[in-house]
Order: sequence, then structure tokens, then C-alpha cells
Amino acid sequence: MNEEAQYHLRKAARFLRSVEKRAESDEPETIVSTAYYAMFHAACAVVLEREGRLPKTHSSLIGRFGLIVRDRE
Repeated sequence: MNEEAQYHLRKAARFLRSVEKRAESDEPETIVSTAYYAMFHAACAVVLEREGRLPKTHSSLIGRFGLIVRDRE
């Protein structure tokens, strides 16, 4: 896995740990937002590993990730 993909995977793990620690004490909106960014950075790592670069927009990243996942089924 390349360095940039590893960076995103580590960031995803940090966000996920934050969700796990705060899940019972924070407002639901905070937990949902933090969990979303964990998923977002995990998707970045997958796209980088598969394609070598990230799309320029948020929605394009989601689309590329969806195509990668679809192709695995």
C-alpha cells in the first residue's frame, strides 16, 4: 500500500476510535459526522490503492469507490 493510502487508512482508524470512545456520551450528529469521515478516508485508501490517485471531487470519490465495490461482487 502506498504512503498516501496508508495515511488515509490511519486517519480512518483515528476517526473510528474516536467514534467508539464517544458513542455513548456525545450528540448523535457528532458521532454520525465522525463516522462518516472514517468511512470517507477508508474509501480514499481503497481508491488510491486501486487507481493510484484520488478524484478531484467528493462525489467522484464516492462514485469511484462504488464502482470498485460493485466490481468485487
